[in-house]
Amino acid sequence: MQLMIRRVTTELVQDLTRKLSFQSALTGDWWDSAVSPIRKGNCGSAGCVVAWGSGTRSVASVVLIANGICFAVMTVIFAALWISC
Repeated sequence: MQLMIRRVTTELVQDLTRKLSFQSALTGDWWDSAVSPIRKGNCGSAGCVVAWGSGTRSVASVVLIANGICFAVMTVIFAALWISC
């Protein structure tokens, strides 16, 4: 029982680390939309943004979109496995 709890805890920590590293990578690439010229890592009081397609989005928005896409993919996989059983 204790080994199982330790394994689950380790998996949760690894998952959290992956999520944090994704957000950290985005955060390192952001800039302040009110400051010109653009200099990455320069984020002040205005909205901090990252490049997204042909425009810009906030870091939180990009992370939420990525989480939504992952959730949709996991739902499709789960439904396919559920139906096949």
